[in-house]
Amino acid sequence: RSLYCWGGGAQGQLGSGVSGTGALSRVPVRVSGAQLFRAVAVGYLSTCGLTVDGAAYCWGSNKDGRLGTGDTVSASVPVPVSGGLRFQSISAGLLYACGVANDSAAYCWGRNLGQVLGVIGAPIRSLVPVPVTGGLTFSQLRAGTLTTCGVASGASYCWGGNEFGSAGNGSINSPEQPVPAAVVGAAVFSSVKQAAGNDIRESACGLATDGTAFCWGSNPSGQLGTTATLASCELGGTTFGCTGTPTAVSTSAKFLVVEPGREQVCGITTTHTLLCWGENSSGQLGDGTTTNRDTPTAVSGGLRLP
Repeated sequence: RSLYCWGGGAQGQLGSGVSGTGALSRVPVRVSGAQLFRAVAVGYLSTCGLTVDGAAYCWGSNKDGRLGTGDTVSASVPVPVSGGLRFQSISAGLLYACGVANDSAAYCWGRNLGQVLGVIGAPIRSLVPVPVTGGLTFSQLRAGTLTTCGVASGASYCWGGNEFGSAGNGSINSPEQPVPAAVVGAAVFSSVKQAAGNDIRESACGLATDGTAFCWGSNPSGQLGTTATLASCELGGTTFGCTGTPTAVSTSAKFLVVEPGREQVCGITTTHTLLCWGENSSGQLGDGTTTNRDTPTAVSGGLRLP
């Protein structure tokens, strides 16, 4: 399965063998090399992928060791992650990446901003994959901006920063969590995902085993999808709602999947309809307006997805 990327490529993150100002591509370009990929994860100025046999490769900026190659040399073509591990899944965050190995152990590498690597006593960065402390067996893992979350051993865990409640530990101002700590609340999640994008006003959503969606963290644009009264947080003179406790999204719909973006979330319901909520200034919710939504709203056109 050949892999194609497009967009900005100044740091080599398209994997096409080209970097610098001429690397931008407005059309898909094939990632260099003979590898066949079954998964890809796009981070900030870097990209990682898994080959069909589970080998991890990364390319792009390596300033913080986020390529996991044991050095800080950037690459415009896929280079193997050190250690020879085979992975079930991989996720690229802001300045780091994580993967779930075939034995379900979690590994992270790159910049340890906010303690996102999940290792007690970890240095400011790791140039190679390091095992997440605790010996948990993960079924799902997602790297974010300052927080990492996943599902392990039948429960949900987060670690790293807790800006505005993104760690889901019930607090909006607790210290950084250097190792996995259980997400509070009675819900049992089948998946937990943080919002994509470079924003410390981070939020996360979890999908409960019964299909109910829960979200927590910051809520400047309604991305938590709730009409509940939340605590007040502030950043740069702007005040917005936030919570460190998973809060049910305000809808009777049940979901098959929820996917957070920077300040918006979309989900596919069990009736295969597409609902979105949160930031909508550029029409990203697809409801025909530019009005932010604090509750799930159907995408226009009556789309039904698989």
